[in-house]
Amino acid sequence: MPYIGQAPAPKVITSSDLSADVVTESKIADNAVENEHLNANVITGHTALGATPADTDELLISDAGTLKRVDFSHLKGGGAYTKLLTTTVSSGVSEVAFNSTYITSTYTDYKIIISNLLSASEASLRLYFSTDNGSSFKDDFRYLSYQVDSNNSTGIARNDTADAAFVDITSASALRAESDGNAFFDINLFGHSDTDSAVSVQFEGGYENNSGRAVHVRGYAFDDTPAHTFNYVKIAMNSGNISKGFFTLYGRLV
Repeated sequence: MPYIGQAPAPKVITSSDLSADVVTESKIADNAVENEHLNANVITGHTALGATPADTDELLISDAGTLKRVDFSHLKGGGAYTKLLTTTVSSGVSEVAFNSTYITSTYTDYKIIISNLLSASEASLRLYFSTDNGSSFKDDFRYLSYQVDSNNSTGIARNDTADAAFVDITSASALRAESDGNAFFDINLFGHSDTDSAVSVQFEGGYENNSGRAVHVRGYAFDDTPAHTFNYVKIAMNSGNISKGFFTLYGRLV
């Protein structure tokens, strides 16, 4: 602005001289905003995701000092299991099932972890598999279950005629009704989407049997007609209800 006479003395601009939001992106020099100018609320002030990021979700990363964006798919790692669902049983139910919403071609293998399991009656734990989302169940399994208890007694349950409609995990020694020693099982399912391979089941676990003894069990099973894929797994006792337990399904892409 033109003036008459002596020029006015320079004035230091303070924050009070600037209107809110007056400084635009074009007025900030590249690389001028450094770490001391960032508050933690640039992260904490935003809405929490509250779930595992999707493969295409993006994160900011420093690549040898250069900032880059990266899809989460590159960070989650290959071969790791992803938690898909936990079903909690707090009162009697006849079964727990994982259907085709969760068992899909997205994953190659699946794992089921059962913890704090209580059976309402003296009964054996069984797995059932379906190719039509639970409308019918396969009836061609061969299985073997080996058990040893705290008295050093052993037991074997098996079916070798390829006509079982289930995999019987604990039939050599039943779970004690409403046991003080809650049962746990780690069950691995392989080949569900490979029509050239049999569905294979590998399992291990521990429980209190109907004689009040601690039991360790492990075993293997497979179906005898591999030209299919399964999309439904049911967990049930051979009689009575499941009283309590946590049932978690995981998926893994090899």
